[in-house]
Amino acid sequence: MMVFVSGMICTLGLFAGLLGCIAWARTHWQIHPELCRKTAHVVMGMACMTFPGFVAGKWQILLLAGVFIAALGWMRRSSSPRVMGADVFRVSRARSIGEYHFVVGVAAAFVLADGDWFAYAAAISFLAFADAAACAVGRLRGRNRCWGNSKTLEGSLAFIAVAALCVLALIVWTGTSPGFAACASLCLIATVAEGFSTRESDNLLVPLASVVCLRLPDWLPVQVGAGFWLTALVGLGGTLAVRMVRRAPAF
Repeated sequence: MMVFVSGMICTLGLFAGLLGCIAWARTHWQIHPELCRKTAHVVMGMACMTFPGFVAGKWQILLLAGVFIAALGWMRRSSSPRVMGADVFRVSRARSIGEYHFVVGVAAAFVLADGDWFAYAAAISFLAFADAAACAVGRLRGRNRCWGNSKTLEGSLAFIAVAALCVLALIVWTGTSPGFAACASLCLIATVAEGFSTRESDNLLVPLASVVCLRLPDWLPVQVGAGFWLTALVGLGGTLAVRMVRRAPAF
């Protein structure tokens, strides 16, 4: 219990310090609000990777999520300039609840992973790094909308490339791998989830889709699970290719 309390205090302290630094940087350097939000996104995603080290049960992750949701709600509603970092979330209060999706997505991934550290780490690394890369590339270089929303082909390609690098890094780090088909399906499913998401629901859909992708074969009967990866790889790869071709501009 003391380990969990200490870890929660450290995580909350990191969050408060990070928002304080972001608020100071916005005031002195006029940094774009989206860059501030993505910086918080990446740093807190990295912090969430440590959760298996001090969160021992489902009730603990739910308690931690509840504390963060309460803190976020207080900051979004605060009108006091003394609340460090509150303006990072107030700038988009009317059109975004992405930070709540982030908290719920991390908690859901932890619960569904059920002790599978590789599945949880893959989901959070996609959320922290691949999603940030897709956002940056999409905003700076995105020209071809291919999902029927604001998401672009360039952003999706950046997402799947960074996701593949994250999976490779986890394989090297842990020395274990779910197999090529599982890893390929994982990257494709996460890319599709990110592409179809709207209003920053990718913070929720990406970790959920990632964990379910890796855990679903374990939940299915052996005979069904044996063919899952091949079906997912072919089906999702085809869907992704068809949507991108349909939306690509004519030469």
